[in-house]
Amino acid sequence: MKFSITLKSSNKKTGPCVVIRSSQDTCPITCPFRDGGCYGRALPYIKYRWDAMPDTGLTFGQLLDQLRELPIETIIRYGEVGDLPGDGRKIDAEKLRQLNQVATDHRLAMWTYTHYHTTSYGSENLALIREINKDTNYFTINLSTEGVIASPGDDPITTVLPSDIGLKDRDIIACPAALSDKITCSTCRNGSPLCWRKKRPIIYFSAHGSQKRKVNTFIEGEL
Repeated sequence: MKFSITLKSSNKKTGPCVVIRSSQDTCPITCPFRDGGCYGRALPYIKYRWDAMPDTGLTFGQLLDQLRELPIETIIRYGEVGDLPGDGRKIDAEKLRQLNQVATDHRLAMWTYTHYHTTSYGSENLALIREINKDTNYFTINLSTEGVIASPGDDPITTVLPSDIGLKDRDIIACPAALSDKITCSTCRNGSPLCWRKKRPIIYFSAHGSQKRKVNTFIEGEL
């Protein structure tokens, strides 16, 4: 597995925060968007860089070294493409704990989303995810879901819903950046991004972009 890091993102949704990407071999084989709807394959320039990552990317050790050089309280979006360190079925527990330790030691505000809880090792992966989420306030791992509108427990959850949906419920809220072009991950909640917070409602993202129709079709089947 390989990684890349951008110290000042030009992504209009994330804003100028630090962004980390991981190679395609980290993606859980159960991700419903592998065959359509994947952000990493939606735009040619993103797909080109992602495809090249096995040859051009950083090793995990090199990624950790770069994270250690960042100022404290740096906002980091891990996994703009890709997922947690792992082989597509099982999270690499040692690497995930190392990543968490660096975030904690250097007080880095880092968050991500994962489908690893849905694989054949789902129970084991979920236990590890919960271990990290309970261990620190600096690294938050959101469970990625589709069509979920009620939380089954205390885990931080994000979900994807059809593009035409409109919900008003105290248990689920829209991504603030999807509601206003003036809000990005970097500015969300005055520099304390909602997805980084562990205690909050489910956050939903509406299907959008060039593969919106494929995503809508899949999610409508889940509701």
